[in-house]
Amino acid sequence: MDSGRNDFERLVRVIAASTQKLSQNATQLKKMVGQLGTQHDTADFRKKLQQIQESGHNLSIETSSKMKELQKLVLKTDKADERQKKLQKDRLMNDLSQVLKQLQEAQTMASRKVKEIIRTSQNSESIENEARTSLLSPEERLQMQMEHKADVALLREREEAVQKLEEDMVLLNDIFRDLGTMVHEQGGAVDSIEANVVSVHMQVTEGTQQLTRAAALKNSVRKKKVIIFAIVIIILVIIAIILIVQLR
Repeated sequence: MDSGRNDFERLVRVIAASTQKLSQNATQLKKMVGQLGTQHDTADFRKKLQQIQESGHNLSIETSSKMKELQKLVLKTDKADERQKKLQKDRLMNDLSQVLKQLQEAQTMASRKVKEIIRTSQNSESIENEARTSLLSPEERLQMQMEHKADVALLREREEAVQKLEEDMVLLNDIFRDLGTMVHEQGGAVDSIEANVVSVHMQVTEGTQQLTRAAALKNSVRKKKVIIFAIVIIILVIIAIILIVQLR
């Protein structure tokens, strides 16, 4: 029992920490996408971008695997702890889904930006070659060929980066599908928990309303009793006065 609870708590901590790292990864990736194609877009910059991308890739796979382990523990948990653990798991799964969505959006932005840079570079290179080739000396042509090779290598690097980004987007789609499957597997239980929570809330609300109505009714009855009692007293006083007057 204690071992299972410790495993559950350990997985919860690991998944929460990994989700936070993935969120930071997505934020950093979005920031760097805005610098693509600028003066900051150096070889070191692209290397760092690749490292962030690979880190997000590996962490996404690892966190998804941990979430599956957590799901299995929840399915095996005792009835006494079942509801609380399911709610914890659901919160973690929701947080992870939101972060993975942010990461996927960042990857999509990066892919589009790199494709745009590739397309612009290819068009620009074609125009420059046509305008300059006939006017260059042999040495200048050699220099231009060397520059062209460097540009081709850079374009290939960017094309590989796009391919990797698109592979990661496919991976995230698979993870989303796995998370959806886990939700479906426990959908009935989760719906039952939510239904119970709603039912209890409705019962408490209805009970409060009934108590309020009962209190109001009680106050109303009390006021009526006081008024009736006062009327009776007044009537008795009047009768007493009449009798006294007649006797005199």
